Amino acid sequence: MAQFEKGWRCLRGSVAAKIYVQYKQTSALYYCDGEHARGSATCLSFGSHLIDQAVSTELLRAVQPLSIEAAIRATEQNELEKSQELEGARLSVQAAQYEADRAFEQYNLVDPKNRLVAATLEERLNERLAELQETRRRLDSMARTKRSLTPEERKRLHDLASNFEQAWDHPKADAVLKKRLLRTAIREILVAFQREGQQLEVTIHWQGGVHTRLYVNKRATPLGRKADAALVDTVGELGKTLSDGEIARILNMKGVTTPTGLRWTKDRVQEFRYHHHLPAGTRPAEGESFSLKGAADHLGISRRALLGLERLGVISRNQVTDFAPCRILRKELDSERVQSLVRALKETGRLPKGGCPKGQLTLFDDEQRI
Repeated sequence: MAQFEKGWRCLRGSVAAKIYVQYKQTSALYYCDGEHARGSATCLSFGSHLIDQAVSTELLRAVQPLSIEAAIRATEQNELEKSQELEGARLSVQAAQYEADRAFEQYNLVDPKNRLVAATLEERLNERLAELQETRRRLDSMARTKRSLTPEERKRLHDLASNFEQAWDHPKADAVLKKRLLRTAIREILVAFQREGQQLEVTIHWQGGVHTRLYVNKRATPLGRKADAALVDTVGELGKTLSDGEIARILNMKGVTTPTGLRWTKDRVQEFRYHHHLPAGTRPAEGESFSLKGAADHLGISRRALLGLERLGVISRNQVTDFAPCRILRKELDSERVQSLVRALKETGRLPKGGCPKGQLTLFDDEQRI
């Protein structure tokens, strides 16, 4: 898990470029594109596991001495706030009691014959009694919920604070909370690649202005993962006209596996292209080339007639590899040679006898019609 991806910077000389993160199923990859266009050559890339572990260790080392004291202070502060709330509730009850007593005295002194005044004072008295009852209810509720930690609970809290490292590394630890803690303690992280020792120089800038420098070995690419040059070329050519999903289907039909021996998927093709700096798959520009059906429709002839033109050698299919779709260039279809043969075919219903080059056998005899 990339725990602090927003604060990473790649240090190249005196320039610090932003480091991005690419998530995978079980890991993540940090990379810097040197502030160039996406898809261009990367400046630096490295896995997240080792470096995240090193940064987490530094955080635990910095926080550990304060964790027990912070836990105890947090408990004491909570108890103090509860006591202040309870005292405020008691004062509210006293004030409500005073107002109720005063309202009762005024009501008791009024002349019963003055019914209008008596009714007003009675209504005010009822309001004060209701307020008194509500404040007493709140006080009772707060008194029931407020309690101090027992010695056993304090000892348990002390033990939890002592095992902060275990809590941090626990599989069920909240990832969001861990990121918040990192961003609270760390302002940014600078990474520079030391080619001599094949190490990553990591400089942690803490929020208080203190800096920590550490070195992490950059994991080399494991043996057996290097892609064959022919595979790179094939994926590059297919990527000019096909999507990643279509490329995966073709490679699987050919029986070609990934450099690690896995079947191809859309995501694996995308990762392979990114690693080898291959362009994203795009469709050819409209009308530059056609499929077999598209070429036949473009000329206004049948597919069988199109194959006849191919046998005559006037058009040719372009196929990157087995199982890849065939394409025929428009400039071949629009050439004068092909257009004259198509006109003759439409007028006579058959290809001209001399349509093929000298010495090449014709596909059709004089009487065969297309």
